[in-house]
Amino acid sequence: MGLEAPACAQLSSDWHRPARICALSGTLIWTRTVILHPAHFNDRLLLGLKGTIERAELHVLRARIARRLHGQKRAEV
Repeated sequence: MGLEAPACAQLSSDWHRPARICALSGTLIWTRTVILHPAHFNDRLLLGLKGTIERAELHVLRARIARRLHGQKRAEV
């Protein structure tokens, strides 16, 4: 069992190997909202979609932070 493993690991390609091992060994993945079985197609699909959405959210947050920092630097000058 790992705490916050899906949320953290879905953000990189490092997640694929542990998910594959979980699928082979029949281990379930438990997030805050759902319990997934990576051996089932629909659960693997959901894991992939959640990872893609989290990567997109991180991209948006980084862009917002960069814009704010850029605006603050202009105001200081």
